Amino acid sequence: MSEIALEQNALSASADIGDVSTSLVQTGQDQGEAGQTNVPAEKEKTALERFIEEPAVRRAAPGVLALLVVLFCVFFYMWISAPGYRAVYPGMM
Repeated sequence: MSEIALEQNALSASADIGDVSTSLVQTGQDQGEAGQTNVPAEKEKTALERFIEEPAVRRAAPGVLALLVVLFCVFFYMWISAPGYRAVYPGMM
């Protein structure tokens, strides 16, 4: 056989492999029973996530956060400015 005939056989064999892989992609081997693709299901949200996504909670969140910050600052100021303890009976240990 000539070299040209050998090269044509090699090309047709590699083309057959390519045809199989493209036909698998075209026929959709990764599809489910009803012809739908297998997409991962959405994760169910927890009760806390659903609560935080409520519109009323989202609107009130900045105010609640500001109130908590103010309360923290007040308690911190009271703790820092508290007078030192004095002994009931000086000299007793």
